[in-house]
Amino acid sequence: MTEDEKLRVINLLMLLQVTVYATDATDDITWFNRHQTKAISKNFLNIVLREHGEIIKVFWDIPEMDMAEVTKTLDAFGKAAGGLNYYDLVPITQLINNYKQNLKSNDTRDQ
Repeated sequence: MTEDEKLRVINLLMLLQVTVYATDATDDITWFNRHQTKAISKNFLNIVLREHGEIIKVFWDIPEMDMAEVTKTLDAFGKAAGGLNYYDLVPITQLINNYKQNLKSNDTRDQ
């Protein structure tokens, strides 16, 4: 299992957690949730964990990955991102792009 693979799996779990929190925010919209929207999003996360849980558990044994901190960070990100509304997306996307550009600029200076 490569570092890139581990990070992509964590990224998937992070985005699934965002989906769960965003779905939770629709709990009070009965016309939207009557078709099992919430159950399906949570089931998808549970399926990933059930099918790949043994491999994901291996992450806990990797010294450089503090999985307690990873879990805490994923949960905090999921709550924050899942609570955004549509009108937040343009400025948040710009912040993300600026952040990524800054990282890219700093990486090229270090080389």
